[in-house]
Amino acid sequence: MESAATAEEARSRIGSLFRTTGREGSNIRAFIEATRLAAGIDAAVFGRLITADQSANIRSALHVSHPFGVSAIETEVDYFQVMDDLASGAAAYAGETELTTGIYYGYICIDMPALVSNIEGVEPDEWLDADRSLAAEITRRIVMLSATVSPGAMRSQTAPFSYASTVLVETGEHQPRQLSGAYTKTCPPVPEDAELRLLEHLRNMDRRYGRNEERMLCPTGNEPQTDLFSEPVGTVPETAEWSARSVINPAAEI
Repeated sequence: MESAATAEEARSRIGSLFRTTGREGSNIRAFIEATRLAAGIDAAVFGRLITADQSANIRSALHVSHPFGVSAIETEVDYFQVMDDLASGAAAYAGETELTTGIYYGYICIDMPALVSNIEGVEPDEWLDADRSLAAEITRRIVMLSATVSPGAMRSQTAPFSYASTVLVETGEHQPRQLSGAYTKTCPPVPEDAELRLLEHLRNMDRRYGRNEERMLCPTGNEPQTDLFSEPVGTVPETAEWSARSVINPAAEI
């Protein structure tokens, strides 16, 4: 292409290349509207922000809180040393590292209309009419991963690969809400005590706001530590499968 002589000529040539009207524009719009999962699964789940093109932005469908300790933190001091064995008159250094442990509460919310919209290219309010099989599989994996994968530093020294002791899944059409209010006061560093505090808070929330959700629980023990919970109880894989089925058929009793 020859170089443009004036700014107006350059603007005209650019417009001819990126025409958004007529047959060419219709083809571009049809491609955008018909493309399924154009941004990939990562962007469909976590969103995408492009400041140069607002139309390319994707709203995040996954909201993740920072896990926080609900029990008193217990600390142990470990030491490490550094030595230079190659130099004569070797220097050495000894330092300390504080290792802490406790029980943590984490919360994840999946905006299902947004997730299906990002995957299938439909409007969020049309998600029930779209194919939800991929969204269901993503949901199943999110539940499994949230219970079995924990972030941690110094992995080679501490091996911080802990699984969740309690998993509670809720589905519904009402405003999501955390249950972090159960831990405005710390609880003993015992998983059963943390679970009891959670279920007591859940009962109080139901009493104040009404029961608006379907639930499934994977408790610390074989059964919940309290009679406050009457919903289905299962293993973590069963809870993940239940979550996936709730996406495929959200109106049914699961």
